[in-house]
Amino acid sequence: MQFIRNICHLSDKTNLVLLLLCMFRSLFFFDLYKMTAQPETRPLSSDTYLQLCRLSIAITQIVFLRGCKNYTFCHLIDGQILLLSKTLKYYEQLLTHQGFVRPNKSYLLNTRYVLEYTPIEIVMCTHERVGISRRKRNRNSDFYTVLQTKIV
Repeated sequence: MQFIRNICHLSDKTNLVLLLLCMFRSLFFFDLYKMTAQPETRPLSSDTYLQLCRLSIAITQIVFLRGCKNYTFCHLIDGQILLLSKTLKYYEQLLTHQGFVRPNKSYLLNTRYVLEYTPIEIVMCTHERVGISRRKRNRNSDFYTVLQTKIV
């Protein structure tokens, strides 16, 4: 139990329970098709719903996605947190054309919900502070250009 907590840097027991339930589910409900399926790389339209955990979620409902090893926590505008069994890279390929940016290796942010940003961090509408990786802190980088165009 402590080993899993140290690996994923989970601070509260709820996220740990969700992670264990997802791991338990993946052991008993193995689906070969899902293991070999590749993400669609075509851009989604703005009114598209994303299929997450047997739910159809509007892209505008997603505030940010937080990666933890081979799982992703999806934080919604209403406060719900969904545990997804795909990596953050999978969702990055789907959502980069929808106004999502990746400031570091653990987060994928919806620019609609950015309150403010500095060269060091981004503050979301949920008051979540997300650090920007060192390579993307340069004001002349492509990351800042994309961030400024999406927010304005």
